Amino acid sequence: MRILLIEPDSQIRNRTFLEPLGLCSLAAYAEKAGHQVKIIHQLNFQEPSSLEILNLARDFQPEVVGFSCLTENYKNGLRIARLLKSELDIRTIFGGVHATAVPEIVQEKGIDLVVRGEGELTLLEILASWESEKELDDIKGIAFLNRNHQVQVNPPRERITDLDALPFPQRDGLPLRRYNLQIFLDLPISRQKACSICSSRGCPFNCSFCNSPSHWGRRWIARSAASIIAEIEYVQEKYQANLIFFRDEEPTLNRPRIQEICEEIARRDLKIQWGSFARVDSIDESFLKVLKSGGCRFLSFGIETNLPESQERIGKKINPSEILQTLKTVSAHGITTQCHFVIGFPWETRDSLSQEMKFISRLDADFINIHFAAPYPGTDLFEQVKDSGLLFDHDTNRWTHSVPVMRTYQLDQKELLAFHRKMFFPFYFNPRYFFRTLKKILNNPFLLRSYIEFIFFAVKSTRERFGSSRSGLRYKAE
Repeated sequence: MRILLIEPDSQIRNRTFLEPLGLCSLAAYAEKAGHQVKIIHQLNFQEPSSLEILNLARDFQPEVVGFSCLTENYKNGLRIARLLKSELDIRTIFGGVHATAVPEIVQEKGIDLVVRGEGELTLLEILASWESEKELDDIKGIAFLNRNHQVQVNPPRERITDLDALPFPQRDGLPLRRYNLQIFLDLPISRQKACSICSSRGCPFNCSFCNSPSHWGRRWIARSAASIIAEIEYVQEKYQANLIFFRDEEPTLNRPRIQEICEEIARRDLKIQWGSFARVDSIDESFLKVLKSGGCRFLSFGIETNLPESQERIGKKINPSEILQTLKTVSAHGITTQCHFVIGFPWETRDSLSQEMKFISRLDADFINIHFAAPYPGTDLFEQVKDSGLLFDHDTNRWTHSVPVMRTYQLDQKELLAFHRKMFFPFYFNPRYFFRTLKKILNNPFLLRSYIEFIFFAVKSTRERFGSSRSGLRYKAE
């Protein structure tokens, strides 16, 4: 069959683009089974536009169109699906974390079927069923409207345990030249040829605001070091990649595996730099030496909060002194660090956010990101706030971490936005930050261009993001 896979744009622009790895994996798996697949990654509402997507679909003539959706881009995906179905004879499938958490969306005009959780095995069974015109009742991991026009949610599908058996993601035809990491690295943004790799799936932790457990469960399943090395060499040779970002939520959980990957990168002298997410309590001096020798140049830490009450409530407990020490140690090894914080949880107050701001100013990090808490369906946070009256913006297009969609018991939207702006100043305009950055540049003059480019892209992205936030929706969902 001919299958078109679409990653729609979200309401809030994000200029750090990477491959839609879920669709890339589905494409590779379906092609291996003999199907013909095309992927469209809508980087923003103009690239490609809805009309261009329709024209591309007319040229490709798909029989099935699949959409991978988060909560914030679901309505745009639905809008595109309705447009395509009005012009083409197709069946549509919606998957991703939003579809997994809210299978009832299958009732919407424009959606024929929902896939919940991992999609590779499920997709092939769906295609086989549609080709043979068989019923869908025995296919695990899907939701659909049955003969009585009621939502039927079939039992969940078991997780894939041998990830090494999956083919490498299919990236052909994607706008790879647009993919980059807008961070302060040896590689300036303009010279980055970035690809992303998923070396594991799932996360054993259960943060209250994270929708990963609802999609993957709480089992962490990893690929082997040999498989990861093979994919690195593959993207280097086929796409000339010089930068890798590991998209796993917890890639450093198995230290021996990461150590084997780093040792093999060094042994083969692979000219690659890479970054990943990490927990501050998984990093120490000896591990950093291994990471650095294996090409690691960037670590992104999801700290979320240093406040004991918030840590207790969201299910993430990390000692603040450990946070400070780990960042100092990582910085001393010349590895770029980024720290993510989340504000706007229901219980937060002016005093608590002021404490958070003081803590942030003490971090030996290169970059910080301040996100707003978003009550994604399928999370504990959603259950806590859905009937609380705190949620003031019910348009899921805006349910991103970029704008506040709910207030706290003490702080309204205006105050949260004010705190968000203020939190950056004590960090970036701290003399300690200036001299620390200057020292890095003096030690490595190649970083000067990277730093200049980063500032340019950061200013541009900030203007676009907050400009689109002030102007409201860029489309009206049908």
